[in-house]
Amino acid sequence: MSGVHRALISCPNITSLRLRVTLLGCSSWPDRWSFPFALDGKDTYPNLRTLHLEGYDFDQREWNDLQSRLGPMRWYERWADWIFSGKAFKQISFNISLSAEQREKDNLDLWLDAMDWGMVEELALADNRANYTYFFGKASKALTGLQRLQLDGGEVNETIQILKALADNGVALTNFTWTDNSNSYPQNSTLPTIAKTHGQSLLHLDVHSIEAMSTSGIVFSATEIEHLQQMPNLNHLSLNLPRNGTWPLESLSAIAGISPLRTLDLWLDIMSECRRQKTEPHHWRPYPDEVEGCTEEEQFLRPYANETTANEVFEFMRSKKLGNELESVTFWVGDWGRPWDGPLYEPSWVENRRAKISCNVVAERCVVEEGNNYWSPDNSWREMDPEK
Repeated sequence: MSGVHRALISCPNITSLRLRVTLLGCSSWPDRWSFPFALDGKDTYPNLRTLHLEGYDFDQREWNDLQSRLGPMRWYERWADWIFSGKAFKQISFNISLSAEQREKDNLDLWLDAMDWGMVEELALADNRANYTYFFGKASKALTGLQRLQLDGGEVNETIQILKALADNGVALTNFTWTDNSNSYPQNSTLPTIAKTHGQSLLHLDVHSIEAMSTSGIVFSATEIEHLQQMPNLNHLSLNLPRNGTWPLESLSAIAGISPLRTLDLWLDIMSECRRQKTEPHHWRPYPDEVEGCTEEEQFLRPYANETTANEVFEFMRSKKLGNELESVTFWVGDWGRPWDGPLYEPSWVENRRAKISCNVVAERCVVEEGNNYWSPDNSWREMDPEK
């Protein structure tokens, strides 16, 4: 982090930063979780246009760290460390030279002072150590040039307030992506709020959840989807599509009623309900299954997604489409999350079970690009299945 900080200070032509601060494996830690801004506020960053941050600590306070004398050492060793590390000198000098207001600034305050955030056009936040309300409560008024926003996680009320605050400050988003894997929020207010606050400007909208063992994907009703029909420029949409034995034709018709829409991504769960109810076994503590049966193909949600079923959905939507022609639909089935790269853990049943099917008018057909016949007992991933 210190090296990246030095580069940003010394290279005025940098316009893009994509940064992930995380623990890799069991022992590889970053030197810190935020940039080491000078507390006197003299650091200056280039005007970034693209900023992606994951795992960043906006709430870190340099003044608190300077005063800290906590740790596993004896009391006199902690005092000695505080003195010989230079913290004591910095605290005394800052006490004399800086106002109380400046000393109490956190990392986000110092970054807001160091850079013109009005130049940021694309912002992506994920897994940060301060919640989104905290960040946007301070930064929303400075993000006057924001066009593309990507949020990973966050409660629905929090996200709604963020969208409203940006709109109130004159921001008109063209791209908004919100992914989540908690599925604990009420969905019925999400799409109407998006349509109301940024519906006139949005070109690209992606609101979908990541499938997990304990929860199924977001379910948007046809009535909720119909709010998107009032968005005059929406040419790309990405949503979860629920199914339980049949395809939700009413929801598909509602999507087809979005006149400007040209391309579509549909996110499909791969697990059946009986598989979701089964207890996950662990090598160190094997649990018995709570649901009898539910083996082989029964573990996968139906209808299965393959070339035939995907083409049926594609042709149905094209026949119902209003306005622009629907040029392509991509089906994302199962687990498309980033592979785990943290400490040792026991992978869940759903991990890496996935399929991708692409349909477009140029090829006039649908093609399985990955995961052909994913429900088949002969599929190669079964060789690594701990239950087999």
